[in-house]
Amino acid sequence: MKKNIVISGGHSGIGLELTKKLLAEGHKIGLIVRNENRRKSLADLFDTSKIEFFYADLSVQTEVIRVAQNIKDSWDKIDRLYNNAGIAIMKGDRRTSKQGNELHFEVNTLAPYQLTIELKPLLLKSDDAKVVTTVTQGLDNLKLNTERIFNKDFTSGMKLYSQSKLAVMLLMNDLSEKDDWKSVKFLNVHPGNNKTNVTQNKDTMPAFIKLMVRLFFKTPDFGGQRLYNAGFDKKLEGENGVYLFNDKVRDLKHSLTSDDKRKLLSGMTLEKL
Repeated sequence: MKKNIVISGGHSGIGLELTKKLLAEGHKIGLIVRNENRRKSLADLFDTSKIEFFYADLSVQTEVIRVAQNIKDSWDKIDRLYNNAGIAIMKGDRRTSKQGNELHFEVNTLAPYQLTIELKPLLLKSDDAKVVTTVTQGLDNLKLNTERIFNKDFTSGMKLYSQSKLAVMLLMNDLSEKDDWKSVKFLNVHPGNNKTNVTQNKDTMPAFIKLMVRLFFKTPDFGGQRLYNAGFDKKLEGENGVYLFNDKVRDLKHSLTSDDKRKLLSGMTLEKL
């Protein structure tokens, strides 16, 4: 059965591979991209008339709300929401968003969470809704440290990246336990280590990581398949509020405390979620 699918970060890397696969199957696709140039970059790859584009800078909270409203104005339901857009800045100074939040936290944590909340009405209209969020490796043993996220003197990009991915996973898992979300499944996916624009960016990745990427990382179609499996593999059909590694559920050693949740959501500068 054809699905209504919204993807952030579906224009490049593993997200692009996912988009191509879903298009080939005939699903209705909506891509959230930063600007018109992102749409034009896809025109040489496939017929973009088959995709509905929605534009937003996901580091700006007002734009997240606006793009969600645009989707709600245009679509009647969402069967799959892929929160795949993200950043990884492993060198340089700590960066902040327009709202004053650390940038990994803004883009990798708050943006997908806020987008999911805003699109709740369309997800609840589906009888088979899933929210698939791209995370990273090692989260099963990692403990959330909100002090690092909010400490302006903490500058380790690698640790801030991991914390932002852990934070969004814990927030999504928290939603999976709410009665008013019980018809929606939440899956958090480590897509493997893939060669993408993010992992090969010379301005944001130190030399040793770029060397590892070149020698050991897989092509983006590998990660795209992991994302696809989370949304469509029948073996994962009943899973909810889980962390997937190689298409298998990994148990988490730590959960979200009410205090951690309060601290994380204090980064929202707009009306309450």
